[in-house]
Amino acid sequence: MRSRRRVAVEVATIALVGLAALSLNLFAKPFHRGFFCGDATIRLPYRAATISEGTLLITAVLVPSFIMLFAEAFTAFVGSPSIPSGSTRGSVAVSASYCVLAPFWLGGVSLQLGLEAAKFTSGRMRPHFIDVCNPDVECPPDEPLRYVEHYVCSGTDEDLIREARLSFPSAHSALAFYSMAYLSYYLQCRFPRFWLFPRAALQAFFFLAAALTAISRVSDNMHHWSDAAFGSAAGFLWCLIFVLFCVMDDYESPLKRRKALANGCVTCTVDNGKKVYAPCVRSDCFGNQTTSVTNDNEIC
Repeated sequence: MRSRRRVAVEVATIALVGLAALSLNLFAKPFHRGFFCGDATIRLPYRAATISEGTLLITAVLVPSFIMLFAEAFTAFVGSPSIPSGSTRGSVAVSASYCVLAPFWLGGVSLQLGLEAAKFTSGRMRPHFIDVCNPDVECPPDEPLRYVEHYVCSGTDEDLIREARLSFPSAHSALAFYSMAYLSYYLQCRFPRFWLFPRAALQAFFFLAAALTAISRVSDNMHHWSDAAFGSAAGFLWCLIFVLFCVMDDYESPLKRRKALANGCVTCTVDNGKKVYAPCVRSDCFGNQTTSVTNDNEIC
């Protein structure tokens, strides 16, 4: 169990990183990049996004959080035959949920901070940049390689013009792949003995949803294909790196792989916050029969 001081520090860290990402998004000024007169990749028409930021927030943050919260609560109240002495099933459910959700949120806001920094630094123009900016320059047809660096946008929507300079990388794609990869990994580690095909089908659906999110950003003329590809790879790799190096080494949570123990029947107890396995006698152990079990149904 974590101390209240440690929990407070961790929550404050998540809040500060999230606040930094939000401040960068609201107040930073994108890099003013020029363009070639013959660049057709930034002359596509503006279209409303198929997957809005609100929809992305619900599907990539709230829904996975609810699934993990429900899974931990179900395990604590229904799936676990015993709990540590001195604890209640409610406290176990809250603790287990925190151990899963805290790194998920920290990884998400850290990813968002990095993406925002990359967007404002690169200043790459979206495919609909010319449509919303309407620069006050004339590009002769016979000078497609003429580079225009000094121009003023004559468009009226300042927010759209600002967003039109934030194409690389695709934050929608990155967050979608990060979230779906984290959720898939969670299901793989938390329920290793769950039916294989239903779990695999669910994981495949998660990645399909993330891929469709990335594709929609290209078809909506919001990003170049390279923006979506880089964002997708960044989200997936960040989840992989974050889980392997930040979560599994520290968090006593279901994200840690359950390793099968082949030394007969064992029980899981707690000794100063550490998991301790010792031989036990249970009704499902008969004589010297060797049974390979895991601690999936034990909460320590």
